[in-house]
Amino acid sequence: PQRIWQRIAMAMYAGQWQLAEYLERDLSKNDRDWVERWIALYKAPATISDLQPFSKPHPYREAMLAHGVRRLARSDTMEALRQWRNVSAQFDFSD
Repeated sequence: PQRIWQRIAMAMYAGQWQLAEYLERDLSKNDRDWVERWIALYKAPATISDLQPFSKPHPYREAMLAHGVRRLARSDTMEALRQWRNVSAQFDFSD
């Protein structure tokens, strides 16, 4: 699963969410749910204000959230800054 997650991350960073969706097929149901969360955040970065779907730990959770904030910054820099402050106060981005 780690190699699949690496490929999913590369696809998401490249804006190829459809490829990420395809790659998720070999993951567990729980991991597929996480990929779907990431895709939803990619498509609608303003939804990062609702952190509840990201409340449980996952190895890629912080990467997903940081990516969502970067995507939001493309359309609303000030809101992205507000959301980054909120997200970074609740999650550990030290890695």
